[in-house]
Amino acid sequence: MEDFILLFTGCIGLATTLILLVFYRTNKMINLYLITILSYVSIFALLKSSYALGIQTFANEKFFGYKRLSVFTFPLLFLFFKEILGSCQKNSAMNWVHFILPFLFFLSFEGLLYFDSLSDGIIACYYFVYFLLNFAYLVACLDLFKSYLNKLSLKKIISDIGYQKEKWILFIFCIWTLLCLRILILIIIDLINGKLSGFDKGIGLWSVLIIAAFIKLLVSPELLYGFNALEKRMKTTQLEIKKTVLLKIWKLDNNLQLRNRQDKLLAPKVSENLLDTILEIERIVLNEQIFRNPDFDLTMLSKKLNIPKSHLTFIFKYYSTHFFLDFKKMLQIMDAEKLIENGYLAENTLDSLSLEVGFSSYSPFFSAFKKYTGYSPNNYIHKNTFLKT
Repeated sequence: MEDFILLFTGCIGLATTLILLVFYRTNKMINLYLITILSYVSIFALLKSSYALGIQTFANEKFFGYKRLSVFTFPLLFLFFKEILGSCQKNSAMNWVHFILPFLFFLSFEGLLYFDSLSDGIIACYYFVYFLLNFAYLVACLDLFKSYLNKLSLKKIISDIGYQKEKWILFIFCIWTLLCLRILILIIIDLINGKLSGFDKGIGLWSVLIIAAFIKLLVSPELLYGFNALEKRMKTTQLEIKKTVLLKIWKLDNNLQLRNRQDKLLAPKVSENLLDTILEIERIVLNEQIFRNPDFDLTMLSKKLNIPKSHLTFIFKYYSTHFFLDFKKMLQIMDAEKLIENGYLAENTLDSLSLEVGFSSYSPFFSAFKKYTGYSPNNYIHKNTFLKT
């Protein structure tokens, strides 16, 4: 079961990393250090699980030593934090100093392994050095984070929607802390049992924590694409608008100011087919005159369009000058004006007209008519008659 979870970790990790690679240059939440780490853990998970499941037989972990390469992830994580927090310049030559100790660790271990000189005592020493390297860089990152936060409280970061970068850093730090704790527990268990497991125990927990990081990226468009790419992705050109949209209530060139986390998650989903959705809304309301049904609401419209109600709520919230109820009344008054011009009142009353266009009674029809036309129904009729004569 753990091998299948590990295989899933590799697959979802590789897909996420490929997306990040496309947008990382304009994404202030991601850098090459983190992409290198995510690439490594994805490939590691794929190779280890596929070998265990018999999918491939050439990438033997003991022969290739790809698990021991994880020692390089500690300075990579530190440099990720340091760059994101603005504590160092990008691609600084001094950054490579952090890889000296991991390189010596890896090279010495591989050398002893090659000459078959690794005893259980030596391996146990390498266990401790591995943990101490991990822990040292974790503490160094905590010190960076504390300096950056300065007077900001943890409660403020978690509760305030404005601290997206801080929340992302805190999330990665928590995942790293749990992974470090896992290593410490495994070392203690191995010492008690007197048998070295090579950190293979609890690989399911490792997979779950890594999957959590990938899912966090996938469900957070501001992390996956970056704010600039997300904003560009949600824009529609003025030329497309003028050529296709009939009603003048849509704000398709609007620079979105997303107000909450749920809206940020919805934004990329809605924007993919935004123009098509709006055109379909117009087709249904103008051709089928669904608004004449007194029960017409967002739920009915979402079923007609076969899209989630939340998507329509988002569109009317951010891309329309009217909320849905106002949109419905506007359509009903437009319909009433057309009926008046076509002589509907020659054989019918205003009460009948209000019911015909979907109002429950004359009173709300009167208020809405005056709001959208600037005239009461009677005054509008007199004005219309006068213009015709």
